Amino acid sequence: MGLIPLKNIQTELHITERTFQRLFEFHVGVSPKLFSRICQFHSAFQHVNLGPNTRLTDIAYQTGYSDQSHFIRTFQEFTNYSPSGYLKMAREFQHPKG
Repeated sequence: MGLIPLKNIQTELHITERTFQRLFEFHVGVSPKLFSRICQFHSAFQHVNLGPNTRLTDIAYQTGYSDQSHFIRTFQEFTNYSPSGYLKMAREFQHPKG
């Protein structure tokens, strides 16, 4: 999956956790934890878009979520849609009725 634990980066830089958080937020604009969540969600979102018929459970586990419900809650948090609601809307957008 290509994820590097943030603790490893902090250790490699020989800085405290708090210093790492401050530097990260200053240079990136969000906390390291939020950035990690965004990256994880982005990966899952790409899977949803590239394989709309793929089981959500498979996408959840492939992208590091502990279970399907955790993935669905995160999806709703970032998009205000459930994955199935998002896919329905996307299909309607691609093939409008009328």
